[in-house]
Amino acid sequence: MKKIILMIVGAMLLIGCSSMHISQLDAHTKRLPTNNKATILLSKIIDLDKYNTLLLVPEGPFIKGQMSKIEYFKELVTPNELKMKMIARGLGKTVPSTEDTYIINEAAKFYKSFLWFRLHKHINLDGYYGQFILTNPKTFEDYFIADIKLPSTLKGTGDRKVWYPLFNAFIDYIEQNSKSWQEKIKNKDDKNNTEPRVLELIKKKNKNNTSKNTVKNLFNTLK
Repeated sequence: MKKIILMIVGAMLLIGCSSMHISQLDAHTKRLPTNNKATILLSKIIDLDKYNTLLLVPEGPFIKGQMSKIEYFKELVTPNELKMKMIARGLGKTVPSTEDTYIINEAAKFYKSFLWFRLHKHINLDGYYGQFILTNPKTFEDYFIADIKLPSTLKGTGDRKVWYPLFNAFIDYIEQNSKSWQEKIKNKDDKNNTEPRVLELIKKKNKNNTSKNTVKNLFNTLK
């Protein structure tokens, strides 16, 4: 329980380093606007599409809202929402709380398979760091950890400094490990590359038709 309390406190401190503005991904890069980059501490190759049905995210609207903009995981739930879903399925006695790592493990066994996306804050000799961690709650195996140094002053804090680099690192991980994501991006790129060419041909055709009609009308006038 002490470990859970420390995790929650760390997450709250990390959230404090942000204006928590939910942004759309760039239409071309599929990333959030920032010049900062997070450090990747762990990136395990997995078939991520096997786990994209449900993602457990921290309480609060920001992480859930920004994660929804990525449009990869089919369902996003917070611990309290997961608890309500389990109670609705008659699992309330089996899983009375979702505020414990053991209970989250039980939820992954009895409810449905999901991945656990969590926040962590730790201190090194040179200051505080914030982390995004993706975990399999059935095995407690971490699949992904991104790390970024937190600014030492309030003036240096903000979404572009802290959150967006972490989210971009997570999007990189999705892109590297999800075939469905890669296919979706490819289809969008193909569509974007095709549409300008189609429009160009239509305009060219219309221009040619206009020119022919103009010449035809001119000859009709001269008759």
